[in-house]
Amino acid sequence: MTRSADAPSTGNRRIPAMALLVALCAVSACGAQGGGRSVSARIAGHLHADLPGPERARRILEELLPLDGERRVEVDVWLACLLRSRVDKSLAEPHRNAWAAERHICRLAIASCHGLPMPGLGQELAGAGLKRQAARLPVFIDGLTLQTATSPARFTPDGIRAAVAEEQRLVTGWPPLPAFMSFFGGR
Repeated sequence: MTRSADAPSTGNRRIPAMALLVALCAVSACGAQGGGRSVSARIAGHLHADLPGPERARRILEELLPLDGERRVEVDVWLACLLRSRVDKSLAEPHRNAWAAERHICRLAIASCHGLPMPGLGQELAGAGLKRQAARLPVFIDGLTLQTATSPARFTPDGIRAAVAEEQRLVTGWPPLPAFMSFFGGR
């Protein structure tokens, strides 16, 4: 499998992103191609930017969601190809790779939140708590992706961003609630 040339590097490994499946599906199954920077290029930009870890994590996760026209097209193609892969076995491998890439992106986000070194592709985070966080996050992202793509009128970009920030806080505990809020039970 060829990896995206613009995928960010962690040591000697390349990080594929959802863009791999989007590009493969768009070319082979849907006959469309994106016009702007790829998901992996945008994620690479966030990984290499001088950002606080939680901000980096949020921006990485937002690249997987339909926050603007370009990302909406990417998500629509992703969902169409995801469904198509259930009946078209030629899309099985790209689907598996995209599945692994999304989970890797979520592990990168968790590591960023906690100030940990970036895990390599396929490398799990150490510790049961971090593993639970990394397992929960893609479920949330997938659900939010499906909801926002199928009912776009019900979601604004600011609302989507707020949902990501709240889930990030719930999953990782970062940023922590101010002391007075945690005393009163949160919201």
